[in-house]
Amino acid sequence: MPATKVNIPLLQFLQVRIFKLLKQYFAFGIICSVFYIIISQTSRSIQEPLDEAIIGRLNALLYASGSFEDPKDSLFPVYLWFFPALIVALLATWLTFRPARPSLRAIVAIIFFTSGILLRNYSLPWEIETGLIATVFLMCGRLFNSYEARFDALTKKSPWLLCAATATLGALLAFLSPKIDFRDSAFGTLAYSIPSCVLTQTSLIIISKRLKGSRCAQAVSVASAWIFPLHILFTWPASSAMQRLNSMFGGPAISEFAIPLLTTAVAVACLTFTHSKVSQSRQVQKPKGESHPQERPRTMDREHY
Repeated sequence: MPATKVNIPLLQFLQVRIFKLLKQYFAFGIICSVFYIIISQTSRSIQEPLDEAIIGRLNALLYASGSFEDPKDSLFPVYLWFFPALIVALLATWLTFRPARPSLRAIVAIIFFTSGILLRNYSLPWEIETGLIATVFLMCGRLFNSYEARFDALTKKSPWLLCAATATLGALLAFLSPKIDFRDSAFGTLAYSIPSCVLTQTSLIIISKRLKGSRCAQAVSVASAWIFPLHILFTWPASSAMQRLNSMFGGPAISEFAIPLLTTAVAVACLTFTHSKVSQSRQVQKPKGESHPQERPRTMDREHY
């Protein structure tokens, strides 16, 4: 998160960072809600009156919590909880940078993080508790951006050995810690979970910096804005189809371990293909008389969020 994107007036920050996320949340939220309502009326496993299904999805979309559930009030968790959590985290990060002194910024970030930890057992609207906790992670990302050149120099000599060591140690610490679920603000034993997050992210950064680009990888990267919020539309039917296939053969034709991997592959492939076709159709529909400069592919890089 570059300084120029944080040290700006609130209205400009809302226009640059927040309003677009709000549009995406409600657009993708409506699509997922319609999908759920259709499934609730056609699936044998989910039998819900149409009016209750509509009210439940509308309430969930407006309350925007990934963990709150109250069947009496037709209020259920929303799938796209990461959008409101990111919105809250970005707003808290903007507030964190209001003080000029770095020490005061650190204090404000710690206050936000501590508040999120204390509120983690309350399913607040718009994932407030998760967003407050995520503020520290955004700050760490900004800190890493400042020391990226030094990080590259330290990992240049034996990158794959260092990657294997950090990944193994991070996995071991995650195994020693109780349940870790960011959506539920469950971080297990902080002495294990936080170092585990740092180590595993370090290994992923080392890998990502050394992967060679390809047309397929670029297509998936550009389509990630669709894959992240809409994968449930494909993983759910694909998982159900594979489980039915197992029941037809009377045994594990597809192992339980392989089903999540296969459904994820199906979702990524379908959404990448759909995104590519939609992008091509938009290019074709542009007026021939207009000249459009070639745009850089939009990816989930640090300039985007």
